[in-house]
Amino acid sequence: MNTFKNKYFRNTLCALSIGIALQSCKLRETNVNPNASTNAPLSAILTGAEASLGFSIGADANPISNIFVQQFSGANGDATGFENYTSTSGRYDVVWSDIYPTSLNNLAIIKQKAKAGNNPYYAGIAKILLAYGFGTLTDLYGDIPYSDALKGLDSKAPKYDAQEFIYKSIQEQLDSAIVELSLPTNNYTSGATGNLAPSTDDVIYKGDVKKWISAAWTLKARYALHLSKLNATDAANKALEYLGANGTYRGIASNANDLQVNFTTSTTNSNPYYQISVNRAGWLTVNASFANLLNGNKISDSPDKAPSDTIDPRRSFFIAANSAGKYKGYRTGGNNNGVSNIGPFFNTPTGPVIFASYAEAKFIEAEARLILNNADPKILEKLKEGIQAS
Repeated sequence: MNTFKNKYFRNTLCALSIGIALQSCKLRETNVNPNASTNAPLSAILTGAEASLGFSIGADANPISNIFVQQFSGANGDATGFENYTSTSGRYDVVWSDIYPTSLNNLAIIKQKAKAGNNPYYAGIAKILLAYGFGTLTDLYGDIPYSDALKGLDSKAPKYDAQEFIYKSIQEQLDSAIVELSLPTNNYTSGATGNLAPSTDDVIYKGDVKKWISAAWTLKARYALHLSKLNATDAANKALEYLGANGTYRGIASNANDLQVNFTTSTTNSNPYYQISVNRAGWLTVNASFANLLNGNKISDSPDKAPSDTIDPRRSFFIAANSAGKYKGYRTGGNNNGVSNIGPFFNTPTGPVIFASYAEAKFIEAEARLILNNADPKILEKLKEGIQAS
């Protein structure tokens, strides 16, 4: 009798389990939204990745860096910690936590999907932006997760790679990107899926692969010159080689070709600096050191000193005049009445966040030539070109 009861109980329990499992399967099927795609197209991912990278750089990495080099000042709120060197480590993590899971992760997905779908243009663009993103992170932090990064649950504790290894890999990624972006369309139409080449979904260059290639050569020159303290001659020669400065020039060749993200007038898609100025008024302002230089004065001069006769022509773009029509910077512990705000070049809804520029390319060339031969007559020429471009 007991045996029969136990057998009956087990059979009943098994039947209930199967019933629950079947109902669970039906419930899962019912809760799947047929209109919600689980496989986003490359075009949608690219737009989001470019915009999020621009916003992360513009909202976090740039302001913090600019405070430390005394172009901006943290005059209020959380930003005062950067101004006074009292911020906790968590405040610096915001750059890290923004760029890795959003921008870089989406770019890695593009790279993977583009390879699988035989879309080398998308792959090339993703590699260039990954190189820039990782290059920015290692410039800021030194050794960072790189080879083990962006693997999700497959790498819950990614190792930190040495900056030397990262710089080498960045150069290889940029070389690979240049090769892919140089392929003619008819070389890969067979077997390609989705859009063959980006267009308006590329918010940076609208799918212009020639501009992307020039940006890649400029980034290669940048990261080569970053190693000038290890081997100055080698770094300078490589920088000039990558720009093509001793032959056919192939770096960014005009302001119109700058590698940058432009924003819109939409409240949530406007320039990060502008959003900060609107939502956190007084949080960031212009540093006295920077304002003094633009006024043609010494860094150590009083912020209230009258401008000299050699005012920088960029002053009204980088700094906004105060109510008295003056350009005054913020100095910790000083008289900060009437301090100027950040100027309209950046502090406007449609202002750009620049990743690499023509002006930088010219400064790289001038510095590389100076390293190799301080009597090179082109040093001053390229320096002037960089200044004029800026």
